Amino acid sequence: KQQCRKRIHIKLIMKLEDYQKQLPELCRIIRAYSLTLQLHYDEQSHSVLMRMQSPPRLPGNVDHVEFKILYSHVFQEPQLLVRLWRATTRDGISYIEPWYPKDVHDTLNVPTSFQLGLDTISDTTDKEQCAWYSFHACDTADIVGNKPEYINDYLQRWASVFIFSWFLQSEKKK
Repeated sequence: KQQCRKRIHIKLIMKLEDYQKQLPELCRIIRAYSLTLQLHYDEQSHSVLMRMQSPPRLPGNVDHVEFKILYSHVFQEPQLLVRLWRATTRDGISYIEPWYPKDVHDTLNVPTSFQLGLDTISDTTDKEQCAWYSFHACDTADIVGNKPEYINDYLQRWASVFIFSWFLQSEKKK
């Protein structure tokens, strides 16, 4: 008779203090990429808002992609929000508007292993509700690497998986 062992899975968490400590270095790294148009690090909320030029592989009408990095107190992980902006013309007037394609995984070429959904997020700075695609934080530690030796560069590892692997994969540093 064979005995089954229960596998105990201990999930490492990213403490808020580690996130806050590692975030400025991540901002420096992201600023170095050629697609980075603007990056704002809010030291009060410890969030990052960045506007990135659309890489050539996205549909031609995508003007730019907006990202927001936050800390999820619920999951104790970084959280990535994404919003697409497209160029359009109506009645002879050109403008940029948010775009929420239904097939966002295909549009962005995001691996299907990432859970990506459209959510309404409360903005802590101006108290508005905004629609963003959010990468769900479940299984993040397993995807990024759930080892104690990774905690000192966890945020960079997280960004390499959740941003660089699909969005900046073929782009160069400035």
